[in-house]
Amino acid sequence: SSETSAASPMDVVIRRVDITKGAFVIDNQQTGSKQELSNLNLALKADSLTGPFDITGDTLWSGQKIVVKATSGAVDGANGVYPIQASISLPSAATKLEFTGVVNSKTKGASGDVVFEADDIANAVKAVTGTAPSLPDGLGGKAEVAGKLVYSSTRVALDQMAVHVGALNYTGQMSVDG
Repeated sequence: SSETSAASPMDVVIRRVDITKGAFVIDNQQTGSKQELSNLNLALKADSLTGPFDITGDTLWSGQKIVVKATSGAVDGANGVYPIQASISLPSAATKLEFTGVVNSKTKGASGDVVFEADDIANAVKAVTGTAPSLPDGLGGKAEVAGKLVYSSTRVALDQMAVHVGALNYTGQMSVDG
């Protein structure tokens, strides 16, 4: 007896797709606003159309360099489950946001670990808003927020949360239900 393996339409391997010095423009003609990611550099790799996937790259947005890295495990399309590890950083502000968890397209939800770190919270705010905040004494410097993110159509929460900003330390939970 001989064994033959049936090829699936999902058995496509993408060794590497590169975008170099590209641009991505969002032109909202209803509001007249326009946003642009310039100097866009991305590399995409996929072992199959169901993953795992790797995306790495960087771009400029509002004059700030943004570095992105995302990896997924094998996608369970039948159940809408997408395991993801992702990080976004602003090197000039020594700021990083990371997520490790699962996104579910069927429930339009997500859950997993989230960590935000900034070497200097005032510098991080200025990098995003363009204006340095006036912070109370003791709240400057290094900042970290970590917890378990839960997102659903009825609840957004950060459970098992730990916040450290300057002299402030807080543990607890934050949620919006409804």
